[in-house]
Amino acid sequence: VFNVLRTTAAHELFHKVQDQYIFPLFTDERIGNFWKEGTAVWAEDIVYDEINDYIRFINPTTAQRIASFLEVSDQPLFESSYQSILFWKYLTEHYQKDGTESKVIQGLWDEIDPLETNPEKLIEKVTGVNFETIFTDWVIANAAKELPNVEAKYKYSENQDGIGYGQQKVPTDKQIRQLPYLH
Repeated sequence: VFNVLRTTAAHELFHKVQDQYIFPLFTDERIGNFWKEGTAVWAEDIVYDEINDYIRFINPTTAQRIASFLEVSDQPLFESSYQSILFWKYLTEHYQKDGTESKVIQGLWDEIDPLETNPEKLIEKVTGVNFETIFTDWVIANAAKELPNVEAKYKYSENQDGIGYGQQKVPTDKQIRQLPYLH
């Protein structure tokens, strides 16, 4: 119970940090939870890495949602919510600034343009990498997580945590190009 209280406090405190920014993406009902809830769950894991409390969102029902989300699903990434922590973990681990995972998230907040409502452009601006490349690598990382001799760019701590949302089907190149990350 104490661990849930600690991670919930970190989660809610991060919402207070988010509230200090003018971020039109937060007000877009379609993609607001991708940013707000996904990064708040990410903050829980950064503050209390040893607890891995985000796993509590992966009960049998949630695990099925995450598994179907990671397979070529009908739910666009930017319309996901708590389960987007998997994307945020990959993004922050692979595109660290100054060797610190939180600098990517801070960079997103610091680079906010009140007129910009395209999450792809913001992520590209902060990382310096085409969003489609990041997204494709993340999808491959989730599909290849249990395969031997996987390249480092296709690994992240989610793969190491032993979380049982299952082996994902490896998407074909055509499927990757058609994955719904924005619309």
